[in-house]
Amino acid sequence: PYIPKIMKNELQKEVLYEPETALFTNDELGLEFYKKIISEAKKFLKKEGTLIFELQYGQSKLVENLFKDNGYKNIKIINDYNGIARVISANYG
Repeated sequence: PYIPKIMKNELQKEVLYEPETALFTNDELGLEFYKKIISEAKKFLKKEGTLIFELQYGQSKLVENLFKDNGYKNIKIINDYNGIARVISANYG
């Protein structure tokens, strides 16, 4: 889940067929789960282990900063076919 609930009315109707728990966060920026996973994954990743996330429009720099703040490196942002930053990956260790 990475979409703030306040954006629900802006989504395409096809997206809303997914369960709300798979889409929405309780925070305003949609970073709730990124923060938790990035922080906790350090305990479980092998050296140079990689995390990969799908991104909501406009979140790439915010998630990139979360990675940096938690000691990850080799951060890569991948755009979708429309040129929107859609995937981010980073290594830890």
